[in-house]
Amino acid sequence: MGQWPGSGAITPMGGLTVAVNSYMEYAEVTTAADGSFSATLPVTDQYQNRIEAAFQYDPNHVFYNQSSSKTFPITVKKTATKIVETPSERKVPFKGTVNSTSATLLWNSPTGWQPLAGKTMGSNSFGDFVQRTTDAGGNALFPATQPLWSNSSIAVGWHSDDLFLADAQASVDIMVVQPAAFRSLTATRSDAATVEVGGSMRFEGNSTPGTIPVNIQYSATGKGGWTTVATVPDARWNGEGYAFSTTAPQAGAGYWRATYTGAPQFENAVSQVVYVAAP
Repeated sequence: MGQWPGSGAITPMGGLTVAVNSYMEYAEVTTAADGSFSATLPVTDQYQNRIEAAFQYDPNHVFYNQSSSKTFPITVKKTATKIVETPSERKVPFKGTVNSTSATLLWNSPTGWQPLAGKTMGSNSFGDFVQRTTDAGGNALFPATQPLWSNSSIAVGWHSDDLFLADAQASVDIMVVQPAAFRSLTATRSDAATVEVGGSMRFEGNSTPGTIPVNIQYSATGKGGWTTVATVPDARWNGEGYAFSTTAPQAGAGYWRATYTGAPQFENAVSQVVYVAAP
């Protein structure tokens, strides 16, 4: 629209060139008799976040002022993507490895989740940064991890190379079962009706249980029929190991052992067997 200096009337301005600009995309259009115009610009860049129109200098209309529209924001609503990650195992022994990890990259298409082929996913969970390219089904296979000493996680990510698709990340926790073992066990008769049992445990991994309950068991033959006759609620550090001791009533001869149940985070452990004679 133009405002004439003589009358002040505001009228449509036909036949003028208008530039429409959006970051690196640009088009020129000519106004119709009613001053209207239309332009279509593709959205091709992540920094293309606004669009505006301007009437700039025209040598055929040197007394026409320049004019521009307000700037309109452009927001790209990215389509969701996801990674479905499947490690070959989720629980490994101390210093064990996850032998392989498969990952599938999908995007939320109008007809449901569909694979993304030929895309590069990456992960820092294998010692070095590892990249794999998805096949026609959106699948990729990652190699074995390094030996794991403590609980860990395997993370896989995809940095989108498509303006209209969101990034995707996935992570799976891996439990590393920490080693547990008995260092020693002693069992001696304290009187005709009582046996004193003691010993210590060790934990050679990267962590120690918050509490260490130890069961004291008795068997008349040492070949089965083990019965828990006492429990030490929490073995305590004595400078060399985690020590425990208790007394249990037993007048007859038999065999003694200690057990520890640490699953799932720690190994179960059974001590050596000690024989105690009758009084």
